[in-house]
Amino acid sequence: MSTDQQSNSSTQKGKSLSSIDTTRSKQIQELGIHQLLQNAFQDMDDENEDMKTLLPISILLEEMKSDHSSTRTYCLQNLSTIALVLGPAKAKGLLGGFISNLLKDQEKAVEDVPEELQVMLTLLESMPKLINLIGGPENSLVLLKPLLETIGDRTKDETKTMYIKIMRDIGNRLLKQQDLFEECVTQRIIEAKDGDIDEQCAAITLISNLYNIISQQVLQEWMEYFNNLMQSDEQNVRKRVVLSIKEFAQWASNPEEHAFCIELANNIFTNCKDFKSNLFFSVPALIKFHGYQEYLNKLFNMDNINAYNCFLEIFNESLLVLQNTVDSKIFIENFIKLFSKTELELKQKLSIYCGKLVVFIKQSKTIYKGYLVQIQQYMTQLEQEKNFMIKQNLVDSVILILNQATDRRIYYQQEEIQYFLRFLMNQLISGDTDLKFKFVSKQKSFNIILQFISDNAFSQNESLQIIKNLLQVIIDIEQCKNWRMRQQCLISMQMFLTNLQQFQLFKTFQSDELEIQLIKRLLQDRISVVREESSKTLLQLFRSLKENDMIEKGKIVIDQLIELLKHPNYLVRVNFVLGVRNAFFLGEYTYNILRQLKNEVPNVKLALLEVLYNNKKCKQLDLIPINDLDQDVRDVAQIIYQQFK
Repeated sequence: MSTDQQSNSSTQKGKSLSSIDTTRSKQIQELGIHQLLQNAFQDMDDENEDMKTLLPISILLEEMKSDHSSTRTYCLQNLSTIALVLGPAKAKGLLGGFISNLLKDQEKAVEDVPEELQVMLTLLESMPKLINLIGGPENSLVLLKPLLETIGDRTKDETKTMYIKIMRDIGNRLLKQQDLFEECVTQRIIEAKDGDIDEQCAAITLISNLYNIISQQVLQEWMEYFNNLMQSDEQNVRKRVVLSIKEFAQWASNPEEHAFCIELANNIFTNCKDFKSNLFFSVPALIKFHGYQEYLNKLFNMDNINAYNCFLEIFNESLLVLQNTVDSKIFIENFIKLFSKTELELKQKLSIYCGKLVVFIKQSKTIYKGYLVQIQQYMTQLEQEKNFMIKQNLVDSVILILNQATDRRIYYQQEEIQYFLRFLMNQLISGDTDLKFKFVSKQKSFNIILQFISDNAFSQNESLQIIKNLLQVIIDIEQCKNWRMRQQCLISMQMFLTNLQQFQLFKTFQSDELEIQLIKRLLQDRISVVREESSKTLLQLFRSLKENDMIEKGKIVIDQLIELLKHPNYLVRVNFVLGVRNAFFLGEYTYNILRQLKNEVPNVKLALLEVLYNNKKCKQLDLIPINDLDQDVRDVAQIIYQQFK
């Protein structure tokens, strides 16, 4: 081919790639990579073989330059299509280098930009599909090496799990060429010996997750290095060794491997310098392995706050594995032994785990029955603590218990419900404002308490007193200087009224006008948001009274609040007027109030008109100021007057 021809051919190729690049974004969304490649191939003659080889990679690289993670994610979902188009030999050569570079880039990007995690996961999910497309398992080292180079201790858990899954998949497929897999991974572990802390921790990850898919000879070499790391001068490395027992255990699938894990755990307990308390995290994975009881007893004999904390972290998970077995009682008994400890940090944790344990016991069979009384006694003991966190945890625990008790399939004796509900109310009444605020911010809290009261868990007098105490808890939040808490006080009052009106007790409950006085005070608040919320609360109060046909109580509300019409701040008067929108069920009692607004400022009259507009059934035409001196008021009034007329 002449120089001019080569130049012309090169120009044509350049134009071809350029046209693909400029139309890429639209085409890829409309056709997808597979169709796009096929169309481009059809436009080439047989002499453009090199171009055909480079085209898929060119499109891939161009797509991966996008600033949008969603575009790159979409592109990576089609890696197997690209590999199929390239063929095994070219896919192995071209995609191997691409994946290696991309893994390194994405590993760094994920640390800074959370959205990049999805791109990384998509890449990893596509890799197992590529094994057969690059020539089968014998060529899979092309994929294994980038994974080994990239995995580190700072790798995100989600991606690390995928890394290990792919490595084990490759290792299992290479059983006939096991030496290739072993050599590749061993080389990475050897390199870690002279590496930094991250490299050494990565070696521990590889050993603990791949140990049972290699030969005994290689495993022996790995474990010699592993045992040396147990005595490392770096505490992060020593801690990683301890935590790795859980990973060893999760892959153990036969008695021989179970015994290996138990022996290794005992060895670490005996020889490790520190972090022995973290061995508790391996317990859920080792449960039911032969010999784990002896290992567990060693852990229970550790007498320090770190051991207690680690035990509590795995407590619930272990109970779920051992549910309704004799072994599970060992966990509960060791939990109860902690009741005698005096450390404040431990008491804080026990105060929340008590609730979780009660829930577990009630879900289980009667073998745990005797422990419930001991837990209640300890909760009563903790009730005397002045620490805010303990009180908050106790409230959360009881809410958790009472929430479970609303499930009719879980049997609670009436005495148990009475104990926990009284316990809760005592905590709330004696607690500070922050504790009360956190409680009343959750609507579910009201539902639970009122549900048990409606189920006749208490005598009528005690039920009414509980409701009154609950109302007082809400009102106590008003004392806060933070206006947001005063706003929440009103929102909680609305939730309280909404829930209470569903029960018969609403009609007999004597609130001593506490809710009315709260609304009255906060209608005069200096913060407009609080005044507006007060108006909404007044609306809800009237709605509840209307739905329960409580006319006399409605009149009492009007009588208590009517003096607000003389308030010097017209905004207070506006919010009061807006709040009586649901009071029309009182008839003339409400109309007489609204008739007093004839000489009001325009803003108050506009509020009146808004109220009337939302009550089209009201035919009191004399309330509509159609001849008002203010043009805006007059215009709106005439529109409403015509609609009413």
